[in-house]
Amino acid sequence: MVISVKQAWTFFPFSTLPAPCSIVWCRFPYVEEVDKPGPKKRPCIIKRASADQEGNPWVHVAYGTTKQVFLRGFDNFTVSNVAEMDACGLFCATRFRLDRVALLPWADEFFADAPGRTSPVMGKLSEHGVSLLRYQAGLIAKRDQERQGKLDV
Repeated sequence: MVISVKQAWTFFPFSTLPAPCSIVWCRFPYVEEVDKPGPKKRPCIIKRASADQEGNPWVHVAYGTTKQVFLRGFDNFTVSNVAEMDACGLFCATRFRLDRVALLPWADEFFADAPGRTSPVMGKLSEHGVSLLRYQAGLIAKRDQERQGKLDV
């Protein structure tokens, strides 16, 4: 996804850029208005972090929801184990939609301090959680290749 309109975002310092697999408190945009922060703050998972040509920090985030947390499918990654929820800073089971990803500026307009925290970063997946997410990403990649007819089944 490309941000089509140049905005004057209030970027956070590059040194605060969260690592992949971090959970952040985000105003995820509606599909119809990708340049505008959504009205509701929600947990999102960082898939990738980068900088633009001017050195401003950007992140790819996957949408998080507490609705239908046990919905099946490769595109749904659920954090429901109490220890994992604690490591992630989540208060309840959360499903991350790996098929709903946005490229957002790491900026005040899209990210707010997480409840009880002094930064938008709520927590991070444990090593086990990261392994599960990587495994699932591999399954998604294989499925997508099969759909494109690139793998012999």
